[in-house]
Amino acid sequence: SLQKKTTKALEESERKYREVVENTNVIILRYTSKGDITFINRFGEEFFGYKREELIGKAHNIVRHPDMPSDAFKQMWETIKNKQIWNGQVKNLRKDGTAYYVDATISPIINDGKIIEYIAMRNDITALINPKQQLLDSLKIMEKPLLVMIKVEQYDILTNLYSTDIINKFEDKFSNILLKYLPSSCQFKKS
Repeated sequence: SLQKKTTKALEESERKYREVVENTNVIILRYTSKGDITFINRFGEEFFGYKREELIGKAHNIVRHPDMPSDAFKQMWETIKNKQIWNGQVKNLRKDGTAYYVDATISPIINDGKIIEYIAMRNDITALINPKQQLLDSLKIMEKPLLVMIKVEQYDILTNLYSTDIINKFEDKFSNILLKYLPSSCQFKKS
């Protein structure tokens, strides 16, 4: 009877654990000792833009961004193969080609002294990364990118003197004038 209660308690604990893992806003992945994905939670699936079936059995570097230096991954593998926890920031790619940044923690899962798999937790930190870098990342995937940047000296004075509506009208009018001078082949869209 005690064994049944213990088994039931363990099953309930496992069920709750799986429920938390599936419903958290953290990307959770598990990999074989060779780096093939064995599990991804629902949030990770949505975040990456891949279906689970597209990821399970694939090498974890399916989302690797070409800008990431191979030395960073060499150091990561050395750390986790030595049964230690690795933490660092990684730039990856979604299925649609957009870049994102995560703070990743990878831990080996050890049984009888041997690594049987790895578990990784990744938190999206894209919004914390330098806005200039985010802009450059998005320009890289555009077919015909065109970047027009205009610096208004002492912009804060305008915001103190005029309402948001007036500033928005000024920006719209300026954008429309600028569009007249750009070739139609640039496919520029006002955002």
